[in-house]
Amino acid sequence: WRWQKDLLTDESVSADVLFLGDSLEVSGVMASKWGENAYNIGLPGTTAVEMYYTLETYLEHHDAPKLVIMGYGQNHYIEMNCYWIRTVYFHYLPISEQIAFIRQAAALDDMSVFGDVSVLGETLAYGLCTPGKCLPALINMIEEQNRPETNRASYEYYETSHGYLQIGKDDSCSDASASVAYDDFVVAAAIDARIRGIAQLCADNGIQLVIERPPCNQATMDATSKLLASNYEAYLTALAGDFPGMIVNTQVDVYPDDCFGDPGHMNEQGAERYTQSLYERYAYLAE
Repeated sequence: WRWQKDLLTDESVSADVLFLGDSLEVSGVMASKWGENAYNIGLPGTTAVEMYYTLETYLEHHDAPKLVIMGYGQNHYIEMNCYWIRTVYFHYLPISEQIAFIRQAAALDDMSVFGDVSVLGETLAYGLCTPGKCLPALINMIEEQNRPETNRASYEYYETSHGYLQIGKDDSCSDASASVAYDDFVVAAAIDARIRGIAQLCADNGIQLVIERPPCNQATMDATSKLLASNYEAYLTALAGDFPGMIVNTQVDVYPDDCFGDPGHMNEQGAERYTQSLYERYAYLAE
């Protein structure tokens, strides 16, 4: 998260291609294989809420890229399961941005997107770094040996990989991903607003936007309800209709089990295959 946020304001960086999304995108796309001017700036556990801020901040400090490719699991259209424990906890969004999003969700009558918590209370508790929120992590950092060295090594790895991170480490996985464990595909209004915000940022800045879900294994496809699959396709199709020029791929490819390191994330072999597939289909858009 630190490397990604630093990159957003690093004006020495120049990108023709940016990849946005959650952990499926982070672990599925080896941006460096697209060349020196491609970066994967997705973040595990995030939704379009964070990625809107990501792209907006990047554009404040850089010329617009030619191409943005964005991908999420279906779950991250439906809910924010890491907003408090990562986004707010890591202070990724400034307080001003958090308040703006809370107001937007309230205006859309979608405060339920935050979960069953006191939204203002949690926002203040994390923002003020109260002991109940931050002390356990501080203690763990003190007790853990070589943590600074580990952090520096991780930072350097991200710099080299341009944001790619292998999450699933197994050679093969045939279990179904929890990202499709829903009866229906009902997009949260607050998340939809931020998806549309990203689409508008791309339209306003002359950026070609592509949206598609990274591949899944056969078990995940089999576990996807017909209603969820149908409404997922309908949502993306309608979104593309509202933003002419946007490319959406409603087809979710199924890769062999040996391309997955856990139920949802591709291993290195899977990431190499998917990265090459994206390049063959979309690299011409960044020329």
